[in-house]
Amino acid sequence: MPTYLVAFAVNDFVSTSGMSKIWAKRDALPQVKESQELTSMFLGYLENWTDQLYALRKLDQIASRGHHGAMENWGLIIYK
Repeated sequence: MPTYLVAFAVNDFVSTSGMSKIWAKRDALPQVKESQELTSMFLGYLENWTDQLYALRKLDQIASRGHHGAMENWGLIIYK
């Protein structure tokens, strides 16, 4: 793994449970449940399409109001 793909996040967020966790503010957590379900569906589709299993044990996502754009790190996706 290249070092520029390492990500750290310091926040006061809570997460959903499961292999694909989405971190968000407590009041926004109900809004991210659908995103968590879609992530599992898309990962399964991409594994089937590419005939490659997802290499990591988990995939975290952070939904942040203060972040502009998107960033894909090793096992962490950050978006607005």
